[in-house]
Amino acid sequence: MDAENPRHQTPSVLVCAASTAVATVVAYLSWLGVSTDKTVGQDGPQTGPYQTWQVVGLTITLVLLAGVVGWLGQPLTATVVIPPTAVACFGFIAMRDPAANGTWTVGALLILFGGLVGIGATAYSVHRVAGLAKQAINRLQLPRTAGTTRAPTGTRAEC
Repeated sequence: MDAENPRHQTPSVLVCAASTAVATVVAYLSWLGVSTDKTVGQDGPQTGPYQTWQVVGLTITLVLLAGVVGWLGQPLTATVVIPPTAVACFGFIAMRDPAANGTWTVGALLILFGGLVGIGATAYSVHRVAGLAKQAINRLQLPRTAGTTRAPTGTRAEC
């Protein structure tokens, strides 16, 4: 954040939060939004409406989204936007199911808390790695002194 202008960072945080929320909704609907049919097994229990590959695909997509947002320097945004947005999508679809008897709220809580931990850990880990990578790159660059120019591309810096 800019010390002279504290509102300098606000638009990028809001844009990042809005973009992250939209990307989460698109990912959710792309992976799980079209599945509504439940399958009755041979023994009689119902499964579905989601297949395992759909849930795994959504999870990987949201983890990658959290990594990108963390790399861009907004790990808190990923942590507080992605899980609640996914829960809102889940809840909206689950409430529309005529057979829903309220147990979907347990699933929503599991998604929320699991998402907060998993997405938060991913976003902050990637943010930390990005910071370390930037530090390493900065250490490799030749120091600039008055009256000198930067080394030509392709030369190695001596420590």
